[in-house]
Amino acid sequence: MMWSFLAGVTAALFATSAGPLLAQSVLSVGPGGYSDIQSAVSAAAPGCVIEVQPGTYPGFLVQNKPLTIVATGPGVVVNVALQSGLGLHMAAGELRLEGIEFRNPGAFSPWVTMVVGGPVQGWPAGHVLFARCRIGVPLHSGFVTLHLRDCLVTERLTLRDGLMAVSSTFRPATMGMAISVDGGWLHASRCTFDSAIGSTGIHLRYPRGTWLVDCAVNGHALEPAVVGDTAYPLRSHRSVFQGGVQLASGSHVTGPLLGVDAPDRPSIGTIMPVSFRGEPGDLIGVVGGFGIGTPTWVTGLEQFVVGMTPSITLAFLIADGNGEATLPVSIPNDPGLRYLGLHLRGVDLSRLPLQLSPVVPLLVQ
Repeated sequence: MMWSFLAGVTAALFATSAGPLLAQSVLSVGPGGYSDIQSAVSAAAPGCVIEVQPGTYPGFLVQNKPLTIVATGPGVVVNVALQSGLGLHMAAGELRLEGIEFRNPGAFSPWVTMVVGGPVQGWPAGHVLFARCRIGVPLHSGFVTLHLRDCLVTERLTLRDGLMAVSSTFRPATMGMAISVDGGWLHASRCTFDSAIGSTGIHLRYPRGTWLVDCAVNGHALEPAVVGDTAYPLRSHRSVFQGGVQLASGSHVTGPLLGVDAPDRPSIGTIMPVSFRGEPGDLIGVVGGFGIGTPTWVTGLEQFVVGMTPSITLAFLIADGNGEATLPVSIPNDPGLRYLGLHLRGVDLSRLPLQLSPVVPLLVQ
């Protein structure tokens, strides 16, 4: 009875969005469509979906245009090279990329990078979301909120603003640490951070917040898992640090945090379970929406808040004896919902400050 009730509640959420989505236009890259991704990006209106057929394509630039760029199947590769770099700049709105492999076709070069950014003043209002992507090029992110779900990152990530990561692996194949948080903030659930030869997993340079729940952070050989300086405590829960944590300044605090597991790809006409993990008996609220806004601090909450539009409370769940609470998200069998972007987030209401899970970005297929 409870499962059926919750499925009905989440189905009502989708009814609020069907009208605008039916007008969404789709462009194609590959045989019968545009020859490269850049041509489609240039032709696309804000809000368009760009379907990319399997093949190898040069890098591209997206400049303040909310789009969804999705692979139609495995084998979509973007070569990021000096002559065809990749830049993703979002002052506001969302840019989604799903199912794409980004690689450097030549020898390793520190000058070949992916740049993800936004305006250089004020809080970042733009979001760039990667799902089921393989990122094999160093990535520099600043003045934008970055989201990764079910991704494999095989080069170093330098973070100057926010990152929410769920069920992703950071494992540099060439050199250096997995991630450097350089004044930004990191909120990760069920992620693995491995270092390359002779380095640490995570390097903190005065981040504005670090929360790791159900994560594994591994330093190489005798190197520590985490090093650096932090004015705000490094918070972790149910996480493993191979090599330990060595902070020149700041503290490492362990205690309850709310985790979330990335579900399988959502499809129309299915019920998609989304699992949260807190402590046994915790009361967990689940909030959903179709858009997200500027990260802000809110008194009484531990992590950054990103405003959802519309912000709809989907359910209140009681965690079981393992701390798990699962919400079945019912997706109507409506073709107009294909490529709908949905955001879900949990709120643990059982203690202060309230704990938030990372946002889970989903794209209906």
